[in-house]
Amino acid sequence: MLGLGRKERMGLGMEVGITLEEEAVAAEVAVLQAALEPDVVIVKPCGFGLDRTLGELDVLREALPRSWRARVYVADGNAYFNRPGPRIVESLEIMAACMHPESFGDFAEKHAASVQRITAPAPGRS
Repeated sequence: MLGLGRKERMGLGMEVGITLEEEAVAAEVAVLQAALEPDVVIVKPCGFGLDRTLGELDVLREALPRSWRARVYVADGNAYFNRPGPRIVESLEIMAACMHPESFGDFAEKHAASVQRITAPAPGRS
């Protein structure tokens, strides 16, 4: 990176160098996030199992817009979502259980060790 960058904690607590251009993009993303009104958010970070993601909940909650009233789930992205493979059907089952828990309770029970609903951030900040 050029000397115009600075270090910042981004994502799930990882420190990275960012440039001024990246800061502008991050600001635009924040505006877009605030404009969205999702019903369900599934967080499935690359390389993170469920335990590691749950260990970063404070950072995750800070990153989510407080204006969202969505049901928020964290899932084992490393095992189910971030690379193609034979678990694609299980990945869809997890998504179905998160999107429509009233219809797919059996999938929620089956994958309880791989996905967890978390409390959304408190209202007040976007």
